[in-house]
Amino acid sequence: MRFNLLKILSTYHLLFVNAVILVFTTAVSFSQVQNNGDLRMHGNSIIGLYGDFTNEGNFDNNQGDFYLVGDQGTFLNGSNYMQVEDLVVFKTDTTHLDQIFEITGNTTFTAGVLKSDRTDMATEYFHFTASGNHSGAKDESHVDGVVRKSGSDPFIFPVGHKGQKQTARISAPSNSTDHFTAYYVEEDPHSLYSRNQKEAHISRISACEYWIIDRTGGSSNVSVELEYDTNSCGLYVPCEAIVVRWDGTDTEWKDHGNGGVNENIIESIRTGNSCTNEEMVTTFSPFTFGSLTPNNPLPITLTHFGAELIDQSYGELTWVTATEINNDYFIVEKSVDGIDWTYFGRMQGAGTSDHVNEYFMEDHQLVQGMNYYRLTQVDFDGKSETFTPQVIYFEKGYDFSVYPNPTKNLLTVRFSSEHQNDSEKIEILNTYGQVVQIVEASTKSGTTELSLEGLASGAYYIRINRETRKVLKL
Repeated sequence: MRFNLLKILSTYHLLFVNAVILVFTTAVSFSQVQNNGDLRMHGNSIIGLYGDFTNEGNFDNNQGDFYLVGDQGTFLNGSNYMQVEDLVVFKTDTTHLDQIFEITGNTTFTAGVLKSDRTDMATEYFHFTASGNHSGAKDESHVDGVVRKSGSDPFIFPVGHKGQKQTARISAPSNSTDHFTAYYVEEDPHSLYSRNQKEAHISRISACEYWIIDRTGGSSNVSVELEYDTNSCGLYVPCEAIVVRWDGTDTEWKDHGNGGVNENIIESIRTGNSCTNEEMVTTFSPFTFGSLTPNNPLPITLTHFGAELIDQSYGELTWVTATEINNDYFIVEKSVDGIDWTYFGRMQGAGTSDHVNEYFMEDHQLVQGMNYYRLTQVDFDGKSETFTPQVIYFEKGYDFSVYPNPTKNLLTVRFSSEHQNDSEKIEILNTYGQVVQIVEASTKSGTTELSLEGLASGAYYIRINRETRKVLKL
């Protein structure tokens, strides 16, 4: 057993190199601990881990309290899994897991997030054994990653994502050796599991979140219950909402009903029917919320919002929705600094729609420099959502005109009023881009004449301040 910067805070302790047992009252790690032998916590012992813990030996059959503390991130890794009895999460930063971490007692979430890699859910997860449970999960402290639960007790998975706790619950499995594994994703499932592919009677599928809940061991059937809140994008009428599951065989979302709405400490909906009767799930895969009516918006899906300069003269705004529910109208606002916004235009929405809708709006009053645009969608009940602003950069060119065109010899150049108080260099170019004549002209009178005498018949370009006009000499 090897320790790097391990400080033992105790009146008495025994520490043996390559020993089988470590006996102590309290130990605190301030940097990095690496176990290459057999490390064991006995009853009433406490470890406070400030730094990282690499387990290359045995760290199991433990008792006592294992604290994750401090204000810096912690990494739990190594080739062998870790097991503790009681875990206390009391950090102001994140604990990153790169292995299996097993809890046989209780996990107390006080502060700080436990994080694991969802893409490695088979080898990196927090495992609550048959006797393991937890308390205190909240937005500030939960598992942002994968949780596994073994045993025959009902269980709430303390999962979340992006600083948002969003738990899932299963009823009691029938076999104590079975286990279920779950995680939560606060993202639109559409790119992986199309919301357009659903049973015909389902009005819509959530565009905001989904859970992976898999039966990873055994054959028990359980009911599934999902937490909802303001993060769930418009679940306003819970008894008209349903739990839906993505069926990989039929490649569509299946209705698993509504077996009851919990509106107590955690608002949630479970699988079942008639908003009262719980039903078991026999096949497991991604889960989320659906709705049987348009009364649960689960809102519009904006697939594109952009602003583009057209022909160096005007702006075109475009946005595209894949679905809309109760969408009354869109408001577009404009700003020259991205801070102060003024009303620019309004576009009627499609109400409720499951097909692609495209919207366009033009701006023929561009200002020099940055032009910002902000899009807001408003429901029939007044609820709204504002999307990320888009910008057009417009650099107004030098404004002048030429006539007559075509001409035999003399050509008049007319300057706009904003350019009539100075002088300009006027260049005449041939079709190869070569300058064939340069004239210094006053702009005070608003016009000046150019003589094309001596130039062969054909096309030429008049250039002032990088702006060009094409003329034809007869």
